[in-house]
Parts: sequence; C-alpha cells; structure tokens
Amino acid sequence: MLESMRIGSLGENEDPPPAADDPYARDPVRPPWFEIRNPAPFNAETNPEMLIKNFITKNDEFYIRNHLPVPVNPE
Repeated sequence: MLESMRIGSLGENEDPPPAADDPYARDPVRPPWFEIRNPAPFNAETNPEMLIKNFITKNDEFYIRNHLPVPVNPE
C-alpha cells in the first residue's frame, strides 16, 4: 500500500543522513566513558566502574541528561 510513496531504500548497515534542520547536529562531542542511553536529546550515565574508583565523582565524569539541544553561544 505504501510502496508508491517510497522515496528510496537504505543499505543494510546504512544510517539515514542527518536532517539539515536537526537541532542536535551542533551538540558537543561527548567523552567515551559515558554509557549513552539516548543520543538525541543526549542522555548518558557514567560508567559504573568509574563510579567505584573514588568516593566522590568529579563533575566532568557525572551523568548528562538534556531535554533540549545544547545552546549555541552567539558570537
């Protein structure tokens, strides 16, 4: 039923290209130790092994959770 509306097909391991109006396209690159739960809006947790290394977790190693894109500094 929807075949007449199909624009094209993706390859087996091919991701769709980012949309030109994607509000999350300019988000910063995150450190690799985060366990990403959702890429957009970004939601990640600190790796549990890092949490047990020290009693106090450093600010830059703490989890990140956003509900909106990271704001761009207009300069």
